Amino acid sequence: MKVAEAYQNGSDTDVQVKDSAIAIQNAQKIAAEIKSSGGTTDEKLEAILQKICELVSYNDEAAAASDYDMNAWGIIRVFDDDPETKVVCEGYAKAFQYLCDQVFDSSELTCYTVTGTMDGGTGEGPLSPARA
Repeated sequence: MKVAEAYQNGSDTDVQVKDSAIAIQNAQKIAAEIKSSGGTTDEKLEAILQKICELVSYNDEAAAASDYDMNAWGIIRVFDDDPETKVVCEGYAKAFQYLCDQVFDSSELTCYTVTGTMDGGTGEGPLSPARA
């Protein structure tokens, strides 16, 4: 799990590093439980989805804001053990990919994060690692 620059440096470094360590530990524990469950690939994917949905909710405020709240686009808030923290779609995607990468080997399943431009659906606009 790559730690964003703001979590590596700054005035709140001790708290941020602690949050990162907790998130990594929690994510690895979840992945280990799902991996050892003995379920099918589909059952494990469903377990990953359900776990992420239990842990976090969507951050509508961050998605609508004109300023950029880096934390809402990251993975740490998904696994930080704080029911009050929220993420936008990129946080969900990063969490899903991280757990897939931990649970499955590449011969069983490969998970990709896609970027590009969305046309239709719930809205139109650019999709990028910063605003997916």
